Amino acid sequence: MLAAGAWSTRLARQLGVAIAMQPGKGYSLTYAAQDGTPSIPLYLGDVKVGVSPWQETFRLGGTMELAGLQLRINRQRVEAVVSGAKLFLPSFRADNLQKVWTGMRPVCSDTLPVIGPSSAAPNVFFATGNAMLGVTQSVVTGRIVAQLIQGETPSVPVAPFSPDRF
Repeated sequence: MLAAGAWSTRLARQLGVAIAMQPGKGYSLTYAAQDGTPSIPLYLGDVKVGVSPWQETFRLGGTMELAGLQLRINRQRVEAVVSGAKLFLPSFRADNLQKVWTGMRPVCSDTLPVIGPSSAAPNVFFATGNAMLGVTQSVVTGRIVAQLIQGETPSVPVAPFSPDRF
């Protein structure tokens, strides 16, 4: 199985499989809870910022930076997330930042994940390329791959997700 997220492209290349995918870097900012902190997760769609309360903190997440496999923090991206949150969370203060980190999302050129075997490596099952929906789509992707490995007909057509489509 090849399910290495943003690193899948490099590994697939070693198998002779070319996947049109690149890493998309997302940013996460963790703040101490403060007055007005939302008590439920929110998605601020207009500015593409997620807000996730967690114990005594809350997290702001967002942006998509196409800059290769590197985790350097781009302060302009951080400020874009902060500015977006300030538009929709009027009591938000950015002065109690605890942590900034980035994570890589595997983003395919056609926005579809890569699921199933490749003709170049028929014994390797791919499960990657879910971009920003990896956690959301993981259960379905896992079920499809399990069905394929067991020789069953997948519950959804897999041709659109084939690694050979590139």
